[in-house]
Amino acid sequence: KNCPIRKRNKSSVWNILKTYVPELVEDLSCEEVMKICGILDSNCFRIDKNGTRGLFLATSMLNHDCLPNARIIFDHKGKVGCYFRSVKK
Repeated sequence: KNCPIRKRNKSSVWNILKTYVPELVEDLSCEEVMKICGILDSNCFRIDKNGTRGLFLATSMLNHDCLPNARIIFDHKGKVGCYFRSVKK
């Protein structure tokens, strides 16, 4: 709960949504919005050098848990590196 990413999301996401599009979050609690932000942080991939992130159906299935089991890295030429850790069943 004291995670810096969560604090950033709370101020930059929750407050902006509440202020500018309250109808979008009227049925959600701050905690639910923070959970959605965490899911997106774990499953989106940086797609350019400016930090733009994308969510892709197939690759989002790699990190299916709160403890990420995969790391996808795109180099400056667009090549992809995939790194995985074992997952206990």
